[in-house]
Amino acid sequence: APAQYRVGVLRAANLLARLTHTHLRHTFATIDFVSVGVSLALLLWLLGRAENFRKADHIAQWLQASLVLGSCVLYLMWSFWFQKPETQPTLLLLVLSAAATQWTRRIPALVVLVLLAAIGATVRADAVVAFHLGFLLVCFLPQARSLPLGRAAQFAASALAIVAAVAIEWFIAHRVYPDAPRQVAAFQLFGNLKVWLNYLVVPTAIFPWLITLRLAIRRWRVLEGWTTGLLLGSVAHFALYYTFGIAWEVRIFLPFAMTLTPLTATLAYAAIRNENLPAIQPIH
Repeated sequence: APAQYRVGVLRAANLLARLTHTHLRHTFATIDFVSVGVSLALLLWLLGRAENFRKADHIAQWLQASLVLGSCVLYLMWSFWFQKPETQPTLLLLVLSAAATQWTRRIPALVVLVLLAAIGATVRADAVVAFHLGFLLVCFLPQARSLPLGRAAQFAASALAIVAAVAIEWFIAHRVYPDAPRQVAAFQLFGNLKVWLNYLVVPTAIFPWLITLRLAIRRWRVLEGWTTGLLLGSVAHFALYYTFGIAWEVRIFLPFAMTLTPLTATLAYAAIRNENLPAIQPIH
């Protein structure tokens, strides 16, 4: 525990190995390859829906796309340090959830978001809970007026998603593996603050996310609801990661940082051009 609770990828890899008569190392590699490939495609697709990207000339579009890919390459390099099976699937689940919050069809979007949260609870429950906590918080802010799903529908979807994720995590921890021993203590904050290596590794690994936060704070009043939800969710997940995780295992936070790369690119471009923040077109 808590690794024993993250059975989603392990069970999927085992099933694929049985069906294809291959080794687990092959199915783990396949899952990572598909997760990263689909996630990168969706991140570039989300970037393409941003107003600043659509209105920019070709050179500026290539610049923004290069910022997304460059940031992702940096994050991927750090994800191989103490690599775990759930890292890249968590990225895919977060990117899919981010795309689903753009859907203006409320009932299908609600179902998809709750389903993704339920699946995510078997991979990394903290990531999906933090994601929806961010969107719950934005429902109480002025930016909620621009949420693609609307304030009420987004609140309902995120609240149900959090309940589903917590319920499944509780069932795994207390019914499936009630006696799973912990290798380390659950609370790690004070230990993380004492280790000097964390002050070098963490900023070096996630500095694009830190830049994104700085740019977003400077333009907070004109942020879109979707953008604000993602940013608040990332802050919530960073707090969970630094409090209950081992800080130099930055792979824990990297999926969320990668999910924000389209915002990193568009915020950086807007700051360079001194333009208004981008609006990402909702999915109808």
